[in-house]
Amino acid sequence: YTHPAFDFGGEELSGIWVGKFETTGNGDNPTILPNQTSLRGQNLNKDFLTAQKFNNKISGDSHMMKNSEWGAAAYLSHSKYGKDGEVYINNCSNYITGIGAETASAQQSNVTCTAESNKYNGAIGVNASTTGNVYGVYDMSGGAFEYVMGNYDDNVGLSTFSSMPKAPYYDKYKATDAASCGDSCKGHALGETSGWYGDTSSFVSSSAPWFARGGYCLGKSGAGIFYFLRNQGYGANDNTFRFVLVPTKVS
Repeated sequence: YTHPAFDFGGEELSGIWVGKFETTGNGDNPTILPNQTSLRGQNLNKDFLTAQKFNNKISGDSHMMKNSEWGAAAYLSHSKYGKDGEVYINNCSNYITGIGAETASAQQSNVTCTAESNKYNGAIGVNASTTGNVYGVYDMSGGAFEYVMGNYDDNVGLSTFSSMPKAPYYDKYKATDAASCGDSCKGHALGETSGWYGDTSSFVSSSAPWFARGGYCLGKSGAGIFYFLRNQGYGANDNTFRFVLVPTKVS
């Protein structure tokens, strides 16, 4: 069985590249850097368009992370190839990328955002990586809420999409709960991992058709890599997104 994150437009991939941090920079010049303020406040459609701007700089297809791609990173974090345990929260209320807290669900403290030990390569910060060391992916627990391209039955909500993008760029769900989602949910870290570590779970619906993942910096135990929440797709100060690069382009 091939995980759905490794099927892009019907082509089986050897792998994908996941942005190491939440997106930084701005909508015209996005970056993926540690110790920077994450790019927030854009609606989901603008996030989707921003994610494609790397296509002018790199080979392959750069796009906004799909729900299935989030699921792949989450599963790997919980395996012998990752941290094999709970990924610690980024509890910096200034939304600085790569920050790790003293515990998995710590409340925010002022020193967290500035102490060297809490930064991505510090002794505490590495616990917020999916591998438990500097080589993993950060900000998948806490930080800002991360919109992903997971949608209920082509409802655009408040995302400002005029119509849905091409099929390879999003995961489509016709169920409103994980229990009845069937094959379209396999590997997406939804029903089978719902509630792990006390992470919040709320499935998409016609009134809130988009998924946000990871929780946010003040979420404490409710935030986490297995967190998922339905949303309308509007822009807010606590929403961001993540890039994914695959080694092929959709024609």
